[in-house]
Amino acid sequence: MSFKKSFLFLTLLLAWVSAFSQQTASRSFELQWNEESQFPIRGEKTLTLPIVDGQFFGPDGVPTFTTSFNVQNNTIVREFQIKNVKFSNLPNSALKDLPVNRLPKDLNAELKMTRIREQSVAVLMLHPLLQQNGQAIKLLSFTLEYRLGNYQETAIASRSQNMSYTNRSVLAQGTWHKFRVDTTGVFRIGRAELQEIGVSTTGLDPADIRIFGNGGRMLPQANGAERIDDLRENALFVYGGEDGSFDEGDYVLFYATGPHSWDIRQESFRLSEHTTNIYSDHAYYFLT
Repeated sequence: MSFKKSFLFLTLLLAWVSAFSQQTASRSFELQWNEESQFPIRGEKTLTLPIVDGQFFGPDGVPTFTTSFNVQNNTIVREFQIKNVKFSNLPNSALKDLPVNRLPKDLNAELKMTRIREQSVAVLMLHPLLQQNGQAIKLLSFTLEYRLGNYQETAIASRSQNMSYTNRSVLAQGTWHKFRVDTTGVFRIGRAELQEIGVSTTGLDPADIRIFGNGGRMLPQANGAERIDDLRENALFVYGGEDGSFDEGDYVLFYATGPHSWDIRQESFRLSEHTTNIYSDHAYYFLT
């Protein structure tokens, strides 16, 4: 294959991958209004409001519009626009119980993602009634243009831009002692535990104790996913160290993350999932 053909093939392949990973589409909406919808609120009292068919109103009495549609799974909203908007004046006869002074001046459109029965769903919310120069105007039709992107690709790209790397590991200097935990929780380290991992407690000032570690959960499989560049220092609580010596009865408390974890799956819209580490039964920490 010649260089020219190879270059053309690569260009077409990249264009296809880009198109596959992003979904650009538009949807048109025409709103049907019932200008004298009645809603019982207390006893025999009712509210008469102009409402889009099949819709409702918020706690402030302002009509709302919400619609949803299925989209490709594991996608997020990159951007969206409301275009080709058409309004008409709302006649005075339709005002009734409508709080015109509370009507917004903008559509305040929001396009969000959710998940219903394992299907990704886009939900569009906006205000179909606005006030303009003291006059109520109703939304008749509009076009929604949106662009969706793959969640994982977007998250990795965003993290990659913010990655920074240390020039020197914390393990490069000092005396270090390694120990392990098999579960997540608060751990107590006393004199016996320190001596067991090789720490001499003679003349040891508890205020000088530091523990580093990142927990034991599995690393992400994607090469471009975020990874901790060096060991992080863990917060400690020291009991009985006011005298500057580590005596019998003194101890250190710290929170450790074990090898197994509960993860929040952003692509599943914050559904939690228990993950078992298939490579190790322990998480390792370092004390200095």
